Amino acid sequence: MLTLLARLRYGARVAPPPRGPLAITRSALVVMALGAGVLALDGCERRGQHAMASGQLAVWETYAPFRVLDGNPATEWLLLDASQGWIDVHLTPARHVRALRLVNAGNPPWRDRGAKRITITMFDGDHPLWSGRRQLLPRIQRRTLDVEVDVEGVDRVRVHIDSWYGEGGGLAEITVLEPPSATRQAPAR
Repeated sequence: MLTLLARLRYGARVAPPPRGPLAITRSALVVMALGAGVLALDGCERRGQHAMASGQLAVWETYAPFRVLDGNPATEWLLLDASQGWIDVHLTPARHVRALRLVNAGNPPWRDRGAKRITITMFDGDHPLWSGRRQLLPRIQRRTLDVEVDVEGVDRVRVHIDSWYGEGGGLAEITVLEPPSATRQAPAR
């Protein structure tokens, strides 16, 4: 796959990759070239969630979409330089989303990236259920943004980065917050 990307980006003449079954990395990262952009798919799951993005800064796992779900705000999904893009978090099964917690990227130690203006859309299939625009502060000023939504039946959350700080956009974490379980009962008095 790296040779295909090299051909598309640099016009390099390199030997074709060997034929045979696809080798999948331990995080199941698959990168597909689509025109001038890159679509990054990721098979890493956390509590019935997986991430897919319109692109990423490099083909290495360092900036892969699953980084927004790994629970570690020190790892990040980063977009290509100076480009808009989106990241989807797919939810299986569909669920009631009370809020989203977003942690902006910063790209330490350079601190040259982060999402600025974003559009969040929640879907049931291809049907949008809720949409809203927000602005994030640079990560050095504020680590998180909580967005209250209270939407039922969400199977996909898309965060579209409309503008960015520095060289390009990205996010460190996307946490889908659900309401407390209906099966929990109040303590007896």
